[in-house]
Amino acid sequence: MNKFRLTMLCAVFSAAWPAAANVPTAPETAAPVAEPVIAPVMAPAAATIVPKNTKIMLMVLNEVTTRTAKPGDTFVVLLDRPVVIGNEVVIPAGLRGIAEVTSAKSSGGLGKSGKLVTRPLYLEYRGTRIGLAGEIRNAGAGGTDQVVLASLALTPWGLFARGNNGKLKAGEIVEAVIAEDYVAASAVPAAAT
Repeated sequence: MNKFRLTMLCAVFSAAWPAAANVPTAPETAAPVAEPVIAPVMAPAAATIVPKNTKIMLMVLNEVTTRTAKPGDTFVVLLDRPVVIGNEVVIPAGLRGIAEVTSAKSSGGLGKSGKLVTRPLYLEYRGTRIGLAGEIRNAGAGGTDQVVLASLALTPWGLFARGNNGKLKAGEIVEAVIAEDYVAASAVPAAAT
């Protein structure tokens, strides 16, 4: 009896097999497209605003003098102290910046001193420029004492006495201000610096 059943089953499967092979199948469809995942909108990190006209201190990197400088020349300055708002350092010390010579009058005869006028342009921070404003003036010491002494001695050398050149010395600290409100995206607690 078991042989009979096995034979019957084989006959049923053999008869069904060719029929199943010729049955047309449904056309293949593309895998279902997953819907895009939309990330929740996150609020930006709290920003700190450094207000316009915030005073900053800059250090002149290399000497600038009326002996060699001319209007349009630029020179490097560094942020001498960090800018702190509340308890956060929003602009760290040491940032590189650029300043420009706007006027440079060399010293002259009769003890006339040189006059140097410059203005800070910007600081570079995280790929952006923080605009600066202000004016830095320096006049060399006059040579009038030399002129008076030479005149008292009744010599013509007083006419050739020159005043000193106007200059900003390397390492000199000067003041400037932030030109426009600056938004600092992230800040570091002042105690961490």
